[in-house]
Amino acid sequence: MLVLQNIEKSYDSFRLKSINFTIEEGEIIALVGESGSGKSTLLRIIAGLEQIESGDILMEGQSWKDVSTNERSIGFVFQDYALFPHLNVRDNILFAFKDKSDEVLNDLLETVGLIGYEQRMMHQLSGGEQQRVALARSLAIQPRIMLLDEPFSNLDTLLKHSVRKEIKAILESNQQTSIMVTHDLEDAYEIADRIAVLKDGELIQIDTPANLYNKPVNDYVAGLTGHYSYFENQRLRPEEIVIDASGSHQGVLIKKTFNGADYEIELKCNTAVLIANLSIDSDKNVGDYLNFSLNKR
Repeated sequence: MLVLQNIEKSYDSFRLKSINFTIEEGEIIALVGESGSGKSTLLRIIAGLEQIESGDILMEGQSWKDVSTNERSIGFVFQDYALFPHLNVRDNILFAFKDKSDEVLNDLLETVGLIGYEQRMMHQLSGGEQQRVALARSLAIQPRIMLLDEPFSNLDTLLKHSVRKEIKAILESNQQTSIMVTHDLEDAYEIADRIAVLKDGELIQIDTPANLYNKPVNDYVAGLTGHYSYFENQRLRPEEIVIDASGSHQGVLIKKTFNGADYEIELKCNTAVLIANLSIDSDKNVGDYLNFSLNKR
């Protein structure tokens, strides 16, 4: 549906370098990377808010290079939601529409689960409810593509998980092609069909969440997507180091951190420090020796 071809953009000392990827209709893509990696710049380029120096953006085969933001049929959910505090839910959602029909409004309210909230003001809504208002306003134009810029960054930890599930369900039920920028890998893992990893303006890897975690192309992607350690010339995830009394390797427990379902531990084996998981029922403590085996996938 959307094709980015050799996108180049530079300013000051930063440069986006030959970005290429394709987004299928109905697909949700997450752009992740460190601050300054280029993910927000790329989102602004897709929105038409930044001009590219070379390359092209094709929407269903048609070039967007000279198409203005207003003509791109893009829905945009901002980090701070950009809602009008003096307007109620109804008027926020239908702000840009001349035909403010109740039928259109009711369809949108039902989509985002806010039936009965029409007259509420923004200060009467939770952060998650405000986010759904912002999403309904963007969906109202029936956008060809939805852009979400750090959509969960203003939500507290307890609210994030439930709101992520709600937003994913809304986007999927609408078969809404979407691109989301986030610094939080949990957002990307839970929402996205594929994740694009950027570093210093380069696209390092784009793949499914499972493949990014299990088959990272380099240590940067491995570190961004989870913990790992090196042992016997292998890059190992914590779950690939199995604490086992009959294991052929042995290390000393040097750190133990409660992790909810288990403990995350660090084992020192010769000169290597390994990150592994330890059962919540274990009575092992710092200073104890543990045997382990390797279960490399």
